Amino acid sequence: MNVQQIINNPNKAVAVNVHWLRPEEGGRRALPNGGRYMAVTYLDQPPNADSIAWTVVLDFTEYPAQQGYDCHAEAHFLSPNAPFEQLLKLRPIDLYEGHKKVAWIR
Repeated sequence: MNVQQIINNPNKAVAVNVHWLRPEEGGRRALPNGGRYMAVTYLDQPPNADSIAWTVVLDFTEYPAQQGYDCHAEAHFLSPNAPFEQLLKLRPIDLYEGHKKVAWIR
């Protein structure tokens, strides 16, 4: 699928690699054990008081608890007005639960 086909995709989902931080790195105590996971990202790095939060939705065909700390998912933003093109860039996008960074996607 080329970039134009992805942008024209009504779901605007893109395949990503997910790297979960281990507990000793400040990550979750356990990997998600479900097919869908939602987290917040701040596209300004590092986040500051003026950063806009966007919800990222990850859909897994195989649960992260089964795949391990490096896994695959389809990612899209919850809001249809989110800057979808950010998912197409090669830089990592950090994922947060509250103020705690738990993973990054690329």
